[in-house]
Amino acid sequence: MATRSQQASLESGSMPLEGQPRKVVRFDPTFNTGTIVQIVVIVASAFSIYTGLKTDTVQQKAELESVKASALVERIQTKESLADLKADVKEIQKTTNDVKESLAILRGRGSDTGARK
Repeated sequence: MATRSQQASLESGSMPLEGQPRKVVRFDPTFNTGTIVQIVVIVASAFSIYTGLKTDTVQQKAELESVKASALVERIQTKESLADLKADVKEIQKTTNDVKESLAILRGRGSDTGARK
């Protein structure tokens, strides 16, 4: 029985002395298997995130170059189509002017034939 009275409880060492603030977080400087596993997981996840971002960056650059190339091709096609349309509009204007001129000539002939009688 004497040994029981001399043993101090384990909790008494962690209890703060009166007047001192109680620590919420306690730092344990020992390394164990769990700590090593956590460090390995953190390093592996950081590496995988980095490689994922690097892959995404390369993919975005390739897609951007593809979009630039297709935009260049479309710009050239648009210029060619616009040039064709301009030529067609000029041709239609010439035809319209020819029709107007022919109509004016016909009107002039129509009015002249009635006056000669």
